[in-house]
Amino acid sequence: MLEVFKKPLAQKYFHVFETYDPTSGQLNWMHKVISNFKAMIMGTYHGNKKIHAALYAAEYCYKFNRRKLGNSAYLRLLAALVQ
Repeated sequence: MLEVFKKPLAQKYFHVFETYDPTSGQLNWMHKVISNFKAMIMGTYHGNKKIHAALYAAEYCYKFNRRKLGNSAYLRLLAALVQ
């Protein structure tokens, strides 16, 4: 086995702790993502059931990761079907 895989993660990586100021603007995107997720839950499903929370989060991640594809996703699907 390679020596790289025998080392614990603590020896391979060093984590730098930082204190973030919420008024500095550094966390604006995180706040937008969370508020958009909450708006999707309240708008689409009219509330949150704990049993479906993982599915709601997975759907939001799917939509968030494909938000900039636009019509190209449709064209890629159409091209895949034609081949």
